[in-house]
Amino acid sequence: MAESRMRISIYNKDKNYQVRIVGFSGGEGKTLRADLNVFPGVDALVRMEEYADLRPDEYFVSKSGEICFTCEYGRLALIRKFIEKSKGQIVDGADLVPDSEKADSMLARVDPLNREIAEIKAKNKPFYKKGFKALAVGLLLRISILLLLLIISRAFWLKTSDHYVPRSLQAIMHTGEIPYEKQELISYFIKPSFTHRSKLEIKRPLYIRGSNVILEGGHYIKIEGVGNLKATIEAHNNAPMMIKVDSRSGETRITGVYVGDNLVAPRGHLKYLGRIPVIGQQPPRVDALDTASSGAYVRVRSADPLEESTFNWMLGQTISLTASLTLDGDRYLIGEGDYYFAVDKGSVKPEIQEILDMAAISNQRVIFDMRLNTRPWPLRNRRDARHQRRDTNIITDGNLHFVTVQSAVLKNI
Repeated sequence: MAESRMRISIYNKDKNYQVRIVGFSGGEGKTLRADLNVFPGVDALVRMEEYADLRPDEYFVSKSGEICFTCEYGRLALIRKFIEKSKGQIVDGADLVPDSEKADSMLARVDPLNREIAEIKAKNKPFYKKGFKALAVGLLLRISILLLLLIISRAFWLKTSDHYVPRSLQAIMHTGEIPYEKQELISYFIKPSFTHRSKLEIKRPLYIRGSNVILEGGHYIKIEGVGNLKATIEAHNNAPMMIKVDSRSGETRITGVYVGDNLVAPRGHLKYLGRIPVIGQQPPRVDALDTASSGAYVRVRSADPLEESTFNWMLGQTISLTASLTLDGDRYLIGEGDYYFAVDKGSVKPEIQEILDMAAISNQRVIFDMRLNTRPWPLRNRRDARHQRRDTNIITDGNLHFVTVQSAVLKNI
């Protein structure tokens, strides 16, 4: 860079300094105004020749083209840095200007307030603007917090969520036969197994007596832990029932019986009693005067055991009778007292006998669909008084085809 023609003169006056700069180019003039941080002294134009009424940061241009201004000692450091950059020369007052080292020291001093503000700004910078180390630490911290939250959420879910899986009764009973393999803590946390926790949803049981229940399909179960289950369901407006079963211990242990949304029993056991032969719909039934009733069961409304004309029409026929059931030794008596029909217990399937025995004990009304014998019993039977119409009111015996108890239609043929 060529040597500049700019000349600088500095004079000491009182506690301030007077500076005159001449011989600068247009570009150097703009640079020195910016670097020295001086502004036109518009309000002091009348007395500028004597530097009167100039603030330390104001300048004026004399008639000969000099830039003139008054400054404090601190601004001389800026003049030193400007001279180094512009290659100008100090023709007067060179000893008044601090050397480069001192100028650097003076310019490096920061106001305490500015320093505090700078520190606050530095501290509040986003971590990703504070360098690679801060970025790595910040990311690691945030990832650690996220992992911790995920672990807590997972543990909370495992602890509080419903992990009982809807299954059929057959699947629940089959699962109970398979030994449960206990999971380690880490394995359970990562991929828990709920194979032995099931829930059985029962929308409409076919039959309920005490804690015994017949499900659709004829599956007969016992729900231990609930007293009068039928009354409980009726008290909850016949809402669907749901049973939670935990078979991890090898037993089908009940951990909750719900009717609707209400917990009615917190514990118990589920026992499978077998399968009852049921059909999905009622057998066809008609009234006695319906002549177009081939193959249907004719409803019996009344009969007189002493008057054959009242029952001759039904002998050897299929009939339907809604009545109470009485257990009489090795036979069932079906009727209301005025007349009965007898059914040998041996002709009834064993799994149905249990249901009929409970119906007889509770004097429950059921529907019997049966075929009667072709002959009535004699009015008197001297050899066996149990097989006569007089005194017993039993018209004849028959074979039971179907019996309807509550909503369950049990098939005996």
